[in-house]
Amino acid sequence: MSTEKERKEIISKLRGLRKEVDIVNRDLNRINNEKEKWFKEKSDISEKINDSIGKIKELRKKRDELTLKVKKAKENRDKINKDVREKISNIKKVRDELSNLKRKFKLNIDPSKISDEIDSLEMRIETEGMSFSKEKKVMDKIRYLKKILKDVFGKLDIKKVNELSNEIDNLKKEGDRIHREIQEWAKESQKCHEEIISLSKEIDKLKPAEEKAMKKFIELKNRFKELNDKLKTKLGEVAEINAEINKNRKDELKRKVNLTKKELEKKEREVEEKIKRGKKITTDDLLIFQSTIEKEK
Repeated sequence: MSTEKERKEIISKLRGLRKEVDIVNRDLNRINNEKEKWFKEKSDISEKINDSIGKIKELRKKRDELTLKVKKAKENRDKINKDVREKISNIKKVRDELSNLKRKFKLNIDPSKISDEIDSLEMRIETEGMSFSKEKKVMDKIRYLKKILKDVFGKLDIKKVNELSNEIDNLKKEGDRIHREIQEWAKESQKCHEEIISLSKEIDKLKPAEEKAMKKFIELKNRFKELNDKLKTKLGEVAEINAEINKNRKDELKRKVNLTKKELEKKEREVEEKIKRGKKITTDDLLIFQSTIEKEK
């Protein structure tokens, strides 16, 4: 059985523990809010980093595809340039031969112009009314020019030179087109590369912030666990004291019940004694006597 002093000490200890529990609860709520704030910040930064990594992967894929296009286009352009050089070399050979023949026969006219002149002279014979002597001179000139074409330039494929020139012009146009594509693809590839570098730098800047947020979250999580364990301990102590207080209350109630029972028994004996002696019985005595009879039933 606890004394009054002990009961007061227990109540005082209980109040102190409840205050401590309230303080720990407030600290827990504050730390939990702060912990969740840092976790959200870490999650947001991680999401940004993952988005940037995803973009980098897409840009690298695009850059690699453009690089491959540029490589194949350059190979095609080099092939065209080689073909152009070969055709130019062939034309140069023909033109060198033509120059040699001109020097050899002391001619200052191109084969194409000779053909044009022959056509023009033949047209004159057909359309103009010439005298016999004049027509004969024109015919002699035509035969002379044809002989030059046959004997001097017959071995040269002048037509082929024109064809090669046309092919060279077409090839150069194609080469220019490919070159423009290469420049566009290379420019786009460079742009992708610069974006990759920019995103990589951004990731490098975000990582320390992510690590800091994660570190803060872990620290607060550990602190939260410590306080939660402390709270559990304090609540356990509160439960023990409450159990002790409840036990004392039951003991006190039992003591009071026992005390009342003893007093009632004493009064019952006194009433019985009065009855035996024939003394005057009061209303209270009758009530006590009646309760005794009821208990015996």
